[in-house]
Amino acid sequence: MNGLDLQQEAALTYAWMNQSDNAKNFSNLGISQAFIALRDHGMIAMQTDWGHSLVIFQHMLPAGSNHYDKARKERRWFETVSNEADCLMMRLAVLDEEKRKTEDGQAFVTSNLDKPA
Repeated sequence: MNGLDLQQEAALTYAWMNQSDNAKNFSNLGISQAFIALRDHGMIAMQTDWGHSLVIFQHMLPAGSNHYDKARKERRWFETVSNEADCLMMRLAVLDEEKRKTEDGQAFVTSNLDKPA
């Protein structure tokens, strides 16, 4: 969305949700490369180790905040949800994308909602 892939959008959502925390460890999310890409795009400040397995988020930069605001507004156009729900939906979308890449390719996240007419 707007130049970022799904994992990067999810990483930006995590960063935005945790911007009031001092240094936050996001290593366990499994999307370290997405955080590194955001840093390289000038959207967040973060530190990593030589192997890029440790990801310590420090704070949002103006470009990241602006991008998040625009992307969040576009997602809210469909349905208004809380910030926590938005973060969860982004996490589920990343998990679904990863599941679809496996051998069976079955969707991890499904919906019983009717498709738009």
